[in-house]
Amino acid sequence: MLGLVKGDVVTVLSKAGQEKGWWKGQIQERPSPLPVARPALGCPLVQALCWLACLLVAAGCPAPSSTAARYAPTWESLDSRPLPAWFDEAKVGLFLHWGVFSVPSYTSEWFWWYWQGWSEPRNPDPAKFMAKNYPPDFTYAAFAKDFTCEFFDPEEWAQIFQESGAR
Repeated sequence: MLGLVKGDVVTVLSKAGQEKGWWKGQIQERPSPLPVARPALGCPLVQALCWLACLLVAAGCPAPSSTAARYAPTWESLDSRPLPAWFDEAKVGLFLHWGVFSVPSYTSEWFWWYWQGWSEPRNPDPAKFMAKNYPPDFTYAAFAKDFTCEFFDPEEWAQIFQESGAR
């Protein structure tokens, strides 16, 4: 990912790629600066969700301790750490993300973001797809009326998940 560690000081250098809302920065106090980018958090809902996520993560993390084990950045060091008791008995966990983005069945759950201009070179252009297949004033929210889940069978899903080993 970004390669950040506790104590890194990140300085914002410029707003690079303003059309995508990314900021460019660099880590100080390291021999070679690493570029850092993050999405702009201008939307109040996004800001609130980010703060909530930070609070939830912080609430579940123990306070730093001087007695905490330190590990070197080697496989041997990482392999020496003790595993939690439950680890060997753990099963597969599943996370499902299903929403109106599945109605057009185009790209991925990031469809709306790509449609709004956050496209990446490897993704087809959602604006062209929308212009070809939907009226000009069509909105993302308008997909909701077609998100009927008519073939959704929760009992069947539960059975499949249970058979996969998930709990």
